[in-house]
Amino acid sequence: MAVETNKSDVDMSNNKLNFGSLVSVIEQTHQHFQQQAVNAVNVSLTVRNWLVGYYLVTFEQKGEDRAVYGSKLLSNLAESSKISKDLMSVLLETSGCFISCIRTCKPI
Repeated sequence: MAVETNKSDVDMSNNKLNFGSLVSVIEQTHQHFQQQAVNAVNVSLTVRNWLVGYYLVTFEQKGEDRAVYGSKLLSNLAESSKISKDLMSVLLETSGCFISCIRTCKPI
């Protein structure tokens, strides 16, 4: 994968390399791939939150024992999950966006 560079960047196949150009190309490579990693994590966490929201809505609508949990569903999930309680709480809150959207949307 090529890293975007500008005209002042060094061509690594060139025999006339200097220390400053080495530092520059390493920094640019680091910044490029660090941003790629950030973007990948953001996408993954967004998909995770939407999936958890989908699972919650599906359970609320079709779960066999949904009446047992009722309005305490989210707190019971936070208590029962092996995920840390703080993280589970944030996850359930962010997934609530999906729940709200589904509840207000009309079927297609």
